[in-house]
Amino acid sequence: MRQIYGNITMDLFTLSCKYGIPIILAAQSNRAGGENKEGPGIDNIAESDAIAQNATRVITMRNDTNAKILTLRIAKNRYGNTDLVHQYDIDFSKNKYKPIISNDYVSRVTNRNSNANPFKRVRTF
Repeated sequence: MRQIYGNITMDLFTLSCKYGIPIILAAQSNRAGGENKEGPGIDNIAESDAIAQNATRVITMRNDTNAKILTLRIAKNRYGNTDLVHQYDIDFSKNKYKPIISNDYVSRVTNRNSNANPFKRVRTF
């Protein structure tokens, strides 16, 4: 089964490079990913090391329903940094997500070169 996942992910990566389009693939984390306080890591992708190996970026998501916080973390970035973390305050009654901006994030963005865009899109081919 793992080899099948590997073939599929490699084909998707090849299509992405050939046509210059992003392809988004969702994968479930294994049980160990749910036990980690910081959320799942790249080694917690269930049944498929090939997904993490072939991916340009791996973004993990952790939903803490008790604290009503959704955390998105870049676990792998082939062409950049992996230190970017976004957190959102969840309002279940309105089904809305409000960004939580930490002081650490603001200081990192303002200390960068003023000409550099921290959200610059990077081509994957």
